[in-house]
Amino acid sequence: MNNQKYKCWFLINPHKGKSKVEELEKQASDIFLNFIEDKNYGIEINSFRFDITIENKVNYELQRDSLFMGLAHLSAHIDKKIFEEADETGKIKLLLNASSLMIKYLAKKMTLPKTFQSKDLFNDYRNYLAQNNFFLKQDDKTILKQFDPTEFKFLITSSLGVREDNIYYNLNEIQRFINSKLSGQTFGTSIKYFYLGYEIFDFTRDHANFMAAIMNLKRFGKKLNYLLMAKKFDYNQLKDLVAGQQFKILKDAIIEAINDVDLLDKKPKDFNKPKFLTSMDKILTLYEKKFIDQE
Repeated sequence: MNNQKYKCWFLINPHKGKSKVEELEKQASDIFLNFIEDKNYGIEINSFRFDITIENKVNYELQRDSLFMGLAHLSAHIDKKIFEEADETGKIKLLLNASSLMIKYLAKKMTLPKTFQSKDLFNDYRNYLAQNNFFLKQDDKTILKQFDPTEFKFLITSSLGVREDNIYYNLNEIQRFINSKLSGQTFGTSIKYFYLGYEIFDFTRDHANFMAAIMNLKRFGKKLNYLLMAKKFDYNQLKDLVAGQQFKILKDAIIEAINDVDLLDKKPKDFNKPKFLTSMDKILTLYEKKFIDQE
C-alpha cells in the first residue's frame, strides 16, 4: 500500500507576483499529481514546486533550486514567443516538459538522500508524458535550464595601510557583473567555482612579508570542483593611478590567472579553459568601457 501523499505547484513568473494564468498552472499541477499519486519514490520529498520564467530574455539568476523540509523547489525558463504562440494544449505540454527537465536536473545535479529514487521518478515521468501524448522533443532553445554553471568569485586579502577609497573599482560589483554574463554558458563539469585570490598589500610595511607564502597560490580542488588562483596587487602602485589604469591591472591579472591553469600539475579534465578565457576577456572588456566612458 502506498501511503505517500504528494503536493505540487506550477508557478509562472512567480517573481512578478500574482499569476494571470492560474488555470494553466492548476491544469499542469493536476496532471503531474495524476502521474505521481500512486507512486512512492521515498519519504524524503513529498512536494514539488516548479517555477517557470517566461520572459523575452533568459534570466538565469532567477533559476534557484533547493531542497527543504521535503519540498523540491525547482526552476526553468520557457521561450516567451513559442509559449505565447501555442494553444492551451500546447502551453500545458510546454509546462509539463519544463517540469520533466527540472526533475532531470534534480536527479543529476542536486544532492539527494540516498534512498530517494530520483532516477526512477524521472524515467517514469518521461514515459508517462510520452504515453499520454504530452511529450515534446527537447531542444536547446525552447525550454532552458542551466545544468553546469561556473561562478567567478574574489577571495580578498588586504594588509594594513590599504585604503579602499584609493581603489576606484568595486570588486563586489565586478563579481556580480561577471556572473550575470557567465549565466547560461557552460565550461564543463569539473569546475563550479573559479576563485581569484585578490591579495592587495602595502609592501612598505614589514607585516606584508608574512603573507609571502600564499602569494601566487595555484590550486585545483577536485572534490569541491574549484580552481583557486592568487594574484598580488601592490597598493602603492595602484593608489596613484586613475580608475581606468587600475582596472586594466585587475583585468590583466584575471586573464593571467586563468592562463595559470596550464601551470597546474593536476588539471581539471573536463574544463574548457580556452572558452572560459575568451568569455572572461569579452566580459571584462565590456565592463572596462564603464571607465573609458568616464574619462
